[in-house]
Amino acid sequence: MRESIQEKMTIIENHSEELEKKVSSQTFALDRSNIEKTNLLRTLSHDIMNPLAIVKAKSHRALAKGRRDNLFRKDDWEKVKKAASSMESIIEMVRQLDATNSGKIELQLQPVTLWQVFRNSEFIFEEKLQSKNIRLIYTSDEDSKQIQVLAEPVSLSNQVVNNLISNAIKFSYNDSLIYFSVSESDQYVCLQIQDSGPGIPPDIKDNLFNPHYKTSRAGTAGESGTGFGMLLVKNYVEKYGGKIAIHSTWIEENPENHGTKFSIYLKRYKDVKAA
Repeated sequence: MRESIQEKMTIIENHSEELEKKVSSQTFALDRSNIEKTNLLRTLSHDIMNPLAIVKAKSHRALAKGRRDNLFRKDDWEKVKKAASSMESIIEMVRQLDATNSGKIELQLQPVTLWQVFRNSEFIFEEKLQSKNIRLIYTSDEDSKQIQVLAEPVSLSNQVVNNLISNAIKFSYNDSLIYFSVSESDQYVCLQIQDSGPGIPPDIKDNLFNPHYKTSRAGTAGESGTGFGMLLVKNYVEKYGGKIAIHSTWIEENPENHGTKFSIYLKRYKDVKAA
């Protein structure tokens, strides 16, 4: 009788342990799902702000001109249309990312021409660049505008490159230059975004991709930010099978030669195609 009771107790204990493991596993999966949903919302709210700023600025200009002479240039309407299309692409990309994270589809990598990415950034940041009189300059090996990488075009442009350029503008001084440089190696293309701002303090640079560390700080004109953009950059670069590196000299360490350079290494499309 005692053995029978002991056997039942053992069965009950084993069953309880199995239930605890299942509950723990389901709780972990739910927590992970909630984190991914939060990240998607952050992605959407973060990256839709740049094209939305264009729509807002052009709308204000249209209203101001309307009061004076009822004129609004066709070029302005084209910019509003392009900005709206950019927001639509970002929203669709977030939907695709949600499906990718849930395992429904795979991230669709395709050839992306970096010159076109640069031109999109010029358009998105036209107002911000003008406000600080900053020039965004494209350079590449042999001045080529045909270099292609393997990536997802909407996220590469909006979540990766535009985040880096937005940071470069934020931390650049008035009347300065930002370089968008492209170079090729045996298997990879290196895309670099470089500014001559104050650089990144060492403690922030060491924790730039740490989600639990506060990395946000004011820009050279008092601009604010969330510090979340760099996490998006790293996340997408790794999804493309690429790598990211940071070189930054803090102004307090070198008052004469300071600034930040982000280097992104992505697979060359022609190498992938040849393989």
